[in-house]
Amino acid sequence: MLKKEKNKSQRELAVEYNISLGFVNKLLNTEEIDNISEIFNENKRIPTCSRTGGLDSILYRWFVESRLINVTITTDSLKTMALEIAEKLNIKGFKASSGWVCKFVKRNKLASKRINGEAGLVDPSILNDFKASLDSKLAEYEDINI
Repeated sequence: MLKKEKNKSQRELAVEYNISLGFVNKLLNTEEIDNISEIFNENKRIPTCSRTGGLDSILYRWFVESRLINVTITTDSLKTMALEIAEKLNIKGFKASSGWVCKFVKRNKLASKRINGEAGLVDPSILNDFKASLDSKLAEYEDINI
């Protein structure tokens, strides 16, 4: 898992990378990520236009956090979030065009991942709790009334 950060606590990692404890925990439990600093390394060179450089890194961080909690990301959601971030960064004249989004995806080596049906949308522990509560509620009724 985390090769360089094994000797640090989750709280220290959260402070160092300016992310929440829950997100650190999610990263630690994700098999796909070998090293947290690969995602949030501030020294990592990301080739971007100087005018939108901050926007790229913030949008990339949002993308990673969203994917880790199984949020479906579309090009429209990338455009919308990019425009919101640009507005907050006070970047004048920025348009999140399809070309810009395509280059952003290419720059950050993002891949399309299809999730069929409702896969990944429901936490299994919630489902188990619901099943248990349903059994107790059904026990109150006669079989003929179910």
